[in-house]
Amino acid sequence: MKICSSEACAVRVKHKRYNPIGGNSSRMAGARNKGGQKTIFCEAIRFTPRVHKLQEFTRIQQTAHNSVAYHAHLPLNLAQDATFSASPAKPPQICRLAYNARQELSLKKNMSLTIDELNAGISYWRTTRWPQDFHNAFYCDMARANPNGTFTPKWWDGFLPILSGWRALRPRSQVFVTNRATQKFAELSQVWKKAIEDVFTSDIATIPWGNIAPFATLVGTIKNVESPVFTSKFCHFLAPHIFPVVDNAAMDNPFRTYENYYLTGQSQWKATNDAVQQELVKTLTWAINPKPIENYPMKCKIIELCLIGRNQKKVQEKSPDKRG
Repeated sequence: MKICSSEACAVRVKHKRYNPIGGNSSRMAGARNKGGQKTIFCEAIRFTPRVHKLQEFTRIQQTAHNSVAYHAHLPLNLAQDATFSASPAKPPQICRLAYNARQELSLKKNMSLTIDELNAGISYWRTTRWPQDFHNAFYCDMARANPNGTFTPKWWDGFLPILSGWRALRPRSQVFVTNRATQKFAELSQVWKKAIEDVFTSDIATIPWGNIAPFATLVGTIKNVESPVFTSKFCHFLAPHIFPVVDNAAMDNPFRTYENYYLTGQSQWKATNDAVQQELVKTLTWAINPKPIENYPMKCKIIELCLIGRNQKKVQEKSPDKRG
């Protein structure tokens, strides 16, 4: 795949019917070459960023194997064959594939959390059937029921209804998840001891993903689906200060893996200056009624609410209230 400095972008696709552009936002024309591959030329019309920086394209080039296949949902062999070029004299126009990858990288590294996003998230929460204390009482109950790394059938009997009530099992059945979970109790205990036990009293702001990844990865194999929702909820119930929750509907979840969500939330919390962080904590503390419990997972809940609020603001911008 090549991103060129002309107005047209050429994308070489080995899968004859695979359309990497999609929609009606780009005009496309195809031609067969001698090898039977299809070359699609698209004119980048709507997805040209206002500001172009050559180093950003270099950064995309360096992460082509990961970011393009991941964010743009390309076949792996297409990303492996990808090459990028940009002319310093003329900023490149780019097709949606590369633009989305660049946007995700920018989102992950540069954005911070805001008071407006938190307020929008709180407002959305108020419209739902979720507990209006922002799970304050729930976290107290979960702390009392925490197995502290000792995963047993008795613990699972109480934990499974919570997962089901939070709609974390869909589309799997309780029988399917129970069978796979019980087979992994011993391994879960071992990995908890190695990955979580020593950092249990810390939080998302200070724990590198690599330290806790073994436990989250193992949890993900229980349900064995691509969505990170099950992993996020399972882990959050056990260590709510460390693992924030993903919500597909409220966030319009753009995260294909829990690792991506964790790193995004963590980096955006760190990118938020101290004064705003303090104001975010004050705002959520005021919203919780009654007063938050002593060990309330404030940072993870703020990250969750801010990403919900960010999406809800986008939804409102796309569907403005037309009433006078």
